[in-house]
Amino acid sequence: MILIKKDMPRFVLYLLLKLAGAGFCLTLLYAFILQVSGFSTVPVLGRFPLPVEVVPYGWEVTRRQISELGCTPQLRLRDEVPFLTDNGNYILDCRFAAIEEPQGLSHQLNSIPGVVENGLFVNRTDLVIVGGANGVSIRI
Repeated sequence: MILIKKDMPRFVLYLLLKLAGAGFCLTLLYAFILQVSGFSTVPVLGRFPLPVEVVPYGWEVTRRQISELGCTPQLRLRDEVPFLTDNGNYILDCRFAAIEEPQGLSHQLNSIPGVVENGLFVNRTDLVIVGGANGVSIRI
């Protein structure tokens, strides 16, 4: 099944990766074809926090290990309580100055005990459709 998700991520790094996401349900990715606006593409990631889904049990230890990668992780809250994903996990919004090596960072994050998934979604799409003022471009 192919599902097209319009503007699912907020930013797409088109030079190095096929998809980068900024969402809250990081373990359920159905998009093989992604449609975004041209305003969503950036040359380097890091302008906005990277969401990282973590299991609630021991999340503070996981947060500490994630911070050792050079970011400031902050627990996502809703109405002053931890926001829960569809799977009942927490989201840490991780502020990096810049994400120069997304593939390496994704691997490092997913190697930390307690991390379920991260919002980089490296190599998860087959096709990105970018619409802009000058028309549509397709990136494979």
